[in-house]
Amino acid sequence: MAFLHGAQDGQKFMGVFMLTLFYNGLVEKSGNGFAIPIWVMVLCSVTMGIGTSVGGMRIIKSVGMDMVKLQKYQGFSADVAAAITLLLSSIFGIPVSTTHTKTTAIMGAGAAKRLSSVDLTVVKNMVLAWVLTFLGVGLSLFFDGKIIYGNFFRRNEMARKKGYDYFGAMEHLAKDTVRASQILHEIINEYDLDTLAQKSEEIHNIERESDEVVKEVMKELYVSFITPLDREDIVQIIDRLDDIMDGINGLTYEFYYLNVQQMAPNAVQFFELITQAVAAVQEAIKEFPHFKSSKTLMSRIEEANKIESRGDHLYTEDLAQLFRTEKDPIDVVRWKKIFFSFESVLDSCEDAADIIMGLIIKNS
Repeated sequence: MAFLHGAQDGQKFMGVFMLTLFYNGLVEKSGNGFAIPIWVMVLCSVTMGIGTSVGGMRIIKSVGMDMVKLQKYQGFSADVAAAITLLLSSIFGIPVSTTHTKTTAIMGAGAAKRLSSVDLTVVKNMVLAWVLTFLGVGLSLFFDGKIIYGNFFRRNEMARKKGYDYFGAMEHLAKDTVRASQILHEIINEYDLDTLAQKSEEIHNIERESDEVVKEVMKELYVSFITPLDREDIVQIIDRLDDIMDGINGLTYEFYYLNVQQMAPNAVQFFELITQAVAAVQEAIKEFPHFKSSKTLMSRIEEANKIESRGDHLYTEDLAQLFRTEKDPIDVVRWKKIFFSFESVLDSCEDAADIIMGLIIKNS
């Protein structure tokens, strides 16, 4: 019984204690659960031991003598029945009260001989005490929680930036993609080898800044107790925005290592679609936190999808023209690679829009 008492009531004690430690950042997740420190186990054992030694004798007298005058065989039967119940409950992860289980087992053992063996007055007082305990503890903790939350946890949250702003991080990443696409638009429209390196470095800096935001989001997801969306959904959106940023950044490297000396006219037209798609995604991300009341979110998602469809058509036409008219095989390889990268950025924009659409449906 002592073992099963620990398996049930001891686990509840440690569960609440670990939740408090986790919320305050004093322990971290380990796999799918927590690594419980040894000192927490020892504290739980000592506390339960002290509680049993201080008040245990009174409870034994009330249950085993006042409520039912137990014979040895009845005590043994009650112990076996309570132990089996607690064991099965522990195996299947069902939290039950050890005290309630043992008390009702003793009542059953006493009633098995004859019903009058059980002092119903004691039973009535005990049940009343249980009910009042639930109500009293619930109300007490409600008011305690209000006081503690107002005076401690709220301050603690403010110290942790009032809870991490995941939507703000998404919007930050989306704005970064717009900034980067605008600079790349300047590079393509006014292609100049003398300024390529300088403007490319501006995009690289934006990309590095975005990477820091991505790392920050992943770190917060690891330690946050509650998130506004499912963790995997947040990761999906962040990954797609990161793909858009990486695609734009990657194009600057391609212009360099593919030795682009002058910009093809159809590349300018193609990248116009990219800047429009990136802007549509940025607007969709901005409206996403208010998706239930937003009047423009759906139109932005549809816009990103339509732009990607136009991009598919343009990509096909550009490749067809490239292979029909270009005589230099190096130029064929060069522009085939660049057009493919253009198309990949558009695909990432469409993916981001589709994920937002899926999350609207999921959370409606």
